Amino acid sequence: MTPVCVLVFALEENRLKFRHVAFFCSCGGFGSQAAFDEMRALAGRAPVAQYKVRAAEVHRGAAAPSLLLFVNTLKRHLAQYATLEWTC
Repeated sequence: MTPVCVLVFALEENRLKFRHVAFFCSCGGFGSQAAFDEMRALAGRAPVAQYKVRAAEVHRGAAAPSLLLFVNTLKRHLAQYATLEWTC
């Protein structure tokens, strides 16, 4: 199975188990929005964060700042979720 097939299978088979999702897409050029739209449809919910990186950004070393924003968004969401979980 290709990585994409595994992702599609995982999303379809486990969509009811996912309370929160985040999406990551690496691509050579364009098409990330279509990939995000498909992941959203398969997961049955909007992501708390999503990140796309193009191969050219990685090769230039320009991906780190935007990846850090994605990671920090996930950290904030997880921290907020953990706080809500303890207060309920």
